[in-house]
Amino acid sequence: MQTVSLHPAVTRTWKGAPVTPGAPGRRTTLFPLLFTCAAAALLCLGAAGAAGEAVPPAADPGTGPGPRGDGPSTSTSPPPPEPSPTWRLGDNLTEGDSYTYEICNSVHAYEATYPNSCYVLRMDFVYRMVHHAYGPVWVVDVGFGNRSTVMLLDYHTMTVHPTSAWDVWLADSIQNTVLHLAPYGEQGLEVGAYWGEIDAYFYSVPLSITSRAGDRSVLGYDTAAESRTVIIPGMPFPEYSRWHDPRSISEDPRIMHEYELVR
Repeated sequence: MQTVSLHPAVTRTWKGAPVTPGAPGRRTTLFPLLFTCAAAALLCLGAAGAAGEAVPPAADPGTGPGPRGDGPSTSTSPPPPEPSPTWRLGDNLTEGDSYTYEICNSVHAYEATYPNSCYVLRMDFVYRMVHHAYGPVWVVDVGFGNRSTVMLLDYHTMTVHPTSAWDVWLADSIQNTVLHLAPYGEQGLEVGAYWGEIDAYFYSVPLSITSRAGDRSVLGYDTAAESRTVIIPGMPFPEYSRWHDPRSISEDPRIMHEYELVR
């Protein structure tokens, strides 16, 4: 973009008064004549020096004051805003990644096949399979307690699929905890960024970024009790989450899940 200088260059001008010899008819001595010639020579040298002096450049409107104290000028257009950081569940996963969480999930605690509402979950991402019935998937070695099983994680939807009918409850628990942000896709991380709505008892409440400290953003909603999930940009899964039941009218609503990354 071409800029136009708002401050024209300043050019010095020198004016020399004419030197007049003595009036006609008056005798002029040699000393005044020599003095007059010397003064004229000095004026000529001064004019020549001024003519050879570099003209100071004009101030650039975008760079502030010029070299001779020209005042600052305003830019004609504001700088473009910086793009806001975004976060998507499962981004930046690579083969060999391993994540271990401590999880408490009350959603499936009533089922007879659910061993405990709290357990330690380990997810080892073995490799990514491109061609599969679900599309591109991650093959995940899942460990909990003294058991291990293999599950598939859809690369696009972040939906986990068990490979054994006995592990359906565990797949559901993982989906409702570590993967509970899967439906919201890629969203902004600036404070106030809208992520969606949570169905509460009487009305929907907004799900948004509520605060930010350093490289951690807090996503959450507030009904009878505040629910929050801590997100670190560049990390595939949340670091911490504690969600209360949004449909509860109790002053102490049930905690639907709570989990924390331990390594």
